[in-house]
Order: sequence, then structure tokens, then C-alpha cells
Amino acid sequence: MPGPPGSDNKAGQSQGYDIENRTQGKPGCIESIQHLKNWVESNQMTAESIKNTNKPTKPRVDKSKALSLKLNNNLSYKQIAEIQGVTPQAIHSAIKDLLPTPETKTYKEHRADILANIQYKLLSQLDSDRLKKMPAASAVLAACQLYDKERLERGMSSENIQLIHADIAKIKGQVKAGE
Repeated sequence: MPGPPGSDNKAGQSQGYDIENRTQGKPGCIESIQHLKNWVESNQMTAESIKNTNKPTKPRVDKSKALSLKLNNNLSYKQIAEIQGVTPQAIHSAIKDLLPTPETKTYKEHRADILANIQYKLLSQLDSDRLKKMPAASAVLAACQLYDKERLERGMSSENIQLIHADIAKIKGQVKAGE
């Protein structure tokens, strides 16, 4: 194979042979060339070995199942890991940020009051200048959404109660019809 222009490489000689000929007599060049060749060969072997391996893939953590087992069944990381065929560390790493903290527990216990407080703060910031600048629909929508969430948290959803009353009336009608 011919070398680059100006090289002494003859047809049929390898590029490596040409490089070695051009570096003879220059201190350190042969060692550098040999080091480069070794590196290329080792990386080619590494790439080939990676391509040709048929290693089974690592089992993945089913986060939903792991979280459910931790919260609902109070299982340890080790027990969950045995069920899923992974390490306890893999389970911990997968669900550590999904577990409730003392802060989230406090929030859940007082969510309705927290939402009511946010609603109050939102509405108290609305003065006549801000109301003029902001679309009224946005302010009303934000307040309504917070109010709806607060009512849901307090168990005061009027829609749910209407559905329950409708279901009760329907059942009563079926019972009377069956008598």
C-alpha cells in the first residue's frame, strides 16, 4: 500500500514499516511507536472482546414493586433484593429518593391547612394594580384549584358526595323493585 506523498514506502509494505524506517536514528521515536502499536492492538482486542461477549444483562430493579414492598410490607432492602435478584445496594439506590421523609409525612397530615394557607397568601398578594396587570382568569383559576384541593383533603368533595347519593338512591330503587 503506498504511503503518504514523499515517503519511501514501496507498494506492498505496511504503513507501520514505513513509519519505523522514517524514525530510525531518532531517540525515543521507536519506543513511542511501539507503545502506540501496543495501545491500538490492546484496544482492538478490548473492542472485539466486548462485541463478542454474550454476558447476560444485569437485572434491573423494579422501582414500583420495590417501593411497594418497602412501604406496604415493611421488608428490608435485603429481603427485597432477594425477591428481585439484585443487591440490597441496588434496591436502596433505586428507591432512596422515593421514600417518604418526616417532612412529607408532616405535609400529608396537614396538607389541607397548608393549601389553605397558600391560597390565603396568593389572594392577599392581589391588589388592584396586580389584578389590572394579570389576567383575571389566572388569579381565579389558581384560587379555585387551591380551594378544590383543600376541600378534597378535608373530605368535602361535593362531586363525590353527589355521586354517593346517586348510587345510594339507585340501590334503594333496585331494592324496592326487587321486593
